[in-house]
Amino acid sequence: MNYRVTLKGHLFLYESEKKRHTVLESRVALTPAELLHALGIPASEVYMAAAGGKQAPLDLPLSDEQEVEIFPVIAGG
Repeated sequence: MNYRVTLKGHLFLYESEKKRHTVLESRVALTPAELLHALGIPASEVYMAAAGGKQAPLDLPLSDEQEVEIFPVIAGG
């Protein structure tokens, strides 16, 4: 299974090559939470994930060739 992942905001800094777009391969279906773990992104840094342009629970199994966007927690005031 291949997942095209887009890391929004500062989350790309966790990716080994500091890229905003990456492809992860797996033999089994992964969830957004498992993608985070594979990329070394702490769940506390993530606000939400989107799969196929729609908000996706972090425990939702993803389908092959799924496009996933990971959004960071945003703070301000």
